[in-house]
Amino acid sequence: MSDPFTPSPIDTPNDRQTLNAHLITGLVEQRLRNAPAIRAALEEDADFPVVVGQARAHERDARGRNWDILAFRTGFGHWPQCHAEFRAIVDELRLTIDLV
Repeated sequence: MSDPFTPSPIDTPNDRQTLNAHLITGLVEQRLRNAPAIRAALEEDADFPVVVGQARAHERDARGRNWDILAFRTGFGHWPQCHAEFRAIVDELRLTIDLV
C-alpha cells in the first residue's frame, strides 16, 4: 500500500519551472501581446486593451498540469483568432510551468 503523503511522479514533475500566479499571468500577457494581430493593434494604438485573467490552481490533471487561465479580453472583443492564440499560449505554458 502506498503512503498517501508521498507524491507520485505525476504530482511532482521535476522538469518544470515553478512560478506564482502573478508571474504566470504576466508571462501569458507578454506572449499574447507578441501575437501578430495583437502586436499590430498595439503598434497602431499603444492603449489597445489586453487584459489576461489570473492564473488559477487546480488539482494536477492527467498531463501533470496544475493551473489554468480561462479568460482574457482585448479591444477586438470576440475574435476567434485571438482566442485560439491565447489558448495555445496558455496550453504550452501549462506543460512547462507549475503554479506555486
